[in-house]
Amino acid sequence: MSSFQARLRWCLKHGRMTVADLQHWFDRPYPTVRMWVMEPREPRGPSGSDADKLLLQLEKKIKAGLVIPSSLSLQDRPTYMKRLRNGQRPGVPAAHSAG
Repeated sequence: MSSFQARLRWCLKHGRMTVADLQHWFDRPYPTVRMWVMEPREPRGPSGSDADKLLLQLEKKIKAGLVIPSSLSLQDRPTYMKRLRNGQRPGVPAAHSAG
């Protein structure tokens, strides 16, 4: 089985995600998620078990074709990721017009 770090990096690449996207997916502080991506550390304890379950769900979604839309703005990404995590249809907002 791949390490947690390798699995996260796979999601980043194949889902066209950022560390901030993962932060919203896991609902954890950015520094924590960044550490998971940058260092070979495994989350531990009950919250680690929850993180592993969420990662498994994300891997399944990406394998089923999920790719974060490139048109998604930085301000819309957190809501998109949270809706996706909660099983809601996240939808992609219309592109914002430049004033």
